[in-house]
Amino acid sequence: MRSCIEAVRKAGFPPMFALVYDVFYQALAHARPTLEAMLGEDFQLVPNFWVYYVETKDDGKGFEPHRDAEYPDTIGVDGMPTVLTVWVALTDATPLNSCIYVVPIHRDPQYPNALRNLRTGGQRIALEDIRALPTQAGTVSCWNQYIYHWGSRSSQRARVPRISYALYCQRGDVSAVDDVRLDPRGPIGFGTRVALICRSLYRYSHLSIQENEDAMPLRAFMARHGVPLNPSRAVGAPPSTART
Repeated sequence: MRSCIEAVRKAGFPPMFALVYDVFYQALAHARPTLEAMLGEDFQLVPNFWVYYVETKDDGKGFEPHRDAEYPDTIGVDGMPTVLTVWVALTDATPLNSCIYVVPIHRDPQYPNALRNLRTGGQRIALEDIRALPTQAGTVSCWNQYIYHWGSRSSQRARVPRISYALYCQRGDVSAVDDVRLDPRGPIGFGTRVALICRSLYRYSHLSIQENEDAMPLRAFMARHGVPLNPSRAVGAPPSTART
């Protein structure tokens, strides 16, 4: 998977286009026992993917602190999530190259409110409660929609870039949280893969616009004309923040 992403970048395409390759979908089979234990045997894919390439330089970084919080009411009556973020490390993720940082639920005073309000931030979190999650390449990490987390700043001293990809899975016995869902056990055709890539690029394009200094004139123009930076409403999803 790493070589696929490197090849796509070398060809001048965003890393997301590596998702045309079979291996990204075949890899889910290795995580299936865990996903079935948490979401049931008929779990489905939510059409919401991202591929990350955090370079080994001092201004490289993952997404800012956030809760995925794209779908409401995704904790069941048994306390288990009905939607999971599935994050796969393709290189070792360390504090030097932007590993994931989280705030455990029991140390997050705003977590109960996050279950009801998708725009809940993390202003009341104590810094000493933050936990780093260094992971080896090949590790699959999962969390629910409301965990406060982020990717840290990278460093020129990092040995390798932080390469990873993420997707959402949901229980199959509840209504689709997005406008469509996919069966991971069946074939996902090339056209569907390209559509998923373009859909996700459109959904999260506002992040690049918000963070890039060169985009300031565009941001000002959009503000003058009342155009929202976040395009996710246009693809059937509620307002989102960012994904790590």
